[in-house]
Amino acid sequence: MSEELRCIGCGSILQDQDPKKSGYLPTSALKKALTSDDNEVYCQRCFRLRHYNEIMPVEENNDDFLALLNSISQKKALVVNVVDLFDFSNSLISSIKRFIGGNEYILVGNKVDLFPKNSKESKIKDWMRQEANRNGLKPEKIFLVSAAKKKI
Repeated sequence: MSEELRCIGCGSILQDQDPKKSGYLPTSALKKALTSDDNEVYCQRCFRLRHYNEIMPVEENNDDFLALLNSISQKKALVVNVVDLFDFSNSLISSIKRFIGGNEYILVGNKVDLFPKNSKESKIKDWMRQEANRNGLKPEKIFLVSAAKKKI
């Protein structure tokens, strides 16, 4: 297929050649997507995750992933790092600074709903900024969310 469509779930380029690779969509579904005006198409993996809560393994080559990361600095992009507030040091991607280039970098802290009710969001954000700065990252904005409670 010559036209390039991307999955709205994971961002992979949709393809109908290899079910084990990212972006796979059966040929009939891909043809339907290419002829439709609706650009909101999920790959098979994201579709099953979204509708059936089923996680399918995907074969991803480390070199391909590294090439994807390296291409970020060459494109106009918004780089968003979602971190677990209760596992900040392991979920902050400190090495991301070499891939960002001149792009805007936003830090999002998840699980804010698990903090005590009297916690000040400004203090949590200040702590996140200090930790990011300590790792050489300069987020332009910081947000707190709760994925479980759908709170932004």
